[in-house]
Amino acid sequence: MPDFAAPLWLAALPLPPLLWYLHHIRRTARAEALIHPLAPLIAGLRPAPVRGLVTPALWVAGCLLLTIALARPQWDDPASAARVPAYDLVIAVDLSGSMRALDYSADGRPLSRLEMVKTSLARFLDRSERLRASLLVFADSAFTYMPATTDRAAAMAMVAELDPSLAGERTALGDAIALAVHRSAAGSDLPRALILLTDGTDTAGDIRPRAAAALARQHGMRIHALGFGREGAVPFPLGNGETIYRELPPDNALLAQLAETSGGTHHHIASPADMDEVLRRIHEVESARAEAPLTRVESYPLLIMLGLGCLLLAEASRRREAAR
Repeated sequence: MPDFAAPLWLAALPLPPLLWYLHHIRRTARAEALIHPLAPLIAGLRPAPVRGLVTPALWVAGCLLLTIALARPQWDDPASAARVPAYDLVIAVDLSGSMRALDYSADGRPLSRLEMVKTSLARFLDRSERLRASLLVFADSAFTYMPATTDRAAAMAMVAELDPSLAGERTALGDAIALAVHRSAAGSDLPRALILLTDGTDTAGDIRPRAAAALARQHGMRIHALGFGREGAVPFPLGNGETIYRELPPDNALLAQLAETSGGTHHHIASPADMDEVLRRIHEVESARAEAPLTRVESYPLLIMLGLGCLLLAEASRRREAAR
């Protein structure tokens, strides 16, 4: 239902018909006041005047449309909600060497931790709307892999290119969180969230994870920490094609503390289906934090054109009546 930016102008709506009525009464009184000795003869010679309703109707309609235009009717465009991002999401992916561990499976074949992350992220980006996402990766250090974008197809293509050899072997967890805060805080007024995808403890970098989590809380960014891997020895492929078994458990206690400090959540991922569900819940929670403002549609330009058109037609009709 439309509302009005300047509703006080609506109080002037009775004026156009009132002005026309007063003008008509005044013209009739002036015509009846004329006295001439041959007035009856002159009145009999001239044709009867045509007093139609077209001219006054068009004039009144034009004035009413212009008055309503001054009140600036407007309404929300529901379709705009789907076009405006609801929140800023930074996705931080751990590319350390341990992400090559083969402790997941899909369709009966072994799946590395990173492969599972990539396929789940692709599904998440494909179905998630109202999202502005950026991607950073970290291992020995952290760096931005994809700047913030609402182009989900481009984001999916970038995720597909992730490789464990891009950033080193260790895990700069604190640097990744600090970089995520810096990237998201630059010129954005949307709610901010970080999905931290890692399987290791903090073994590199200059910033401690707990200090980075406190920085995230200060800037209103919630950390959703997702830990990968399982306890005990897991298959780990070597570069020569051989597979050995190593213990590469995630530091779930640290991840839970980082999430709690920033007001986010911590999840230990047991399977690809588990990760799909966790990502879906995170998106629902973050989308609900702040509804994106709807676009206001103004209709006064159309009303002005219609009103002026009615006034031009009223003037043309008046001239025709006067000619007759």
